[in-house]
Amino acid sequence: MFLSYLACEVEGQNNSFYLEVFSVTIHCIERKRDSAI
Repeated sequence: MFLSYLACEVEGQNNSFYLEVFSVTIHCIERKRDSAI
């Protein structure tokens, strides 16, 4: 679901912007996962 949302959000944007948003999102997901344990 996250990936689909991101793909929608960054459609038409350049790759560097996509990669930046993607890495930030992954970082947030990892933090949430760690705190959930």
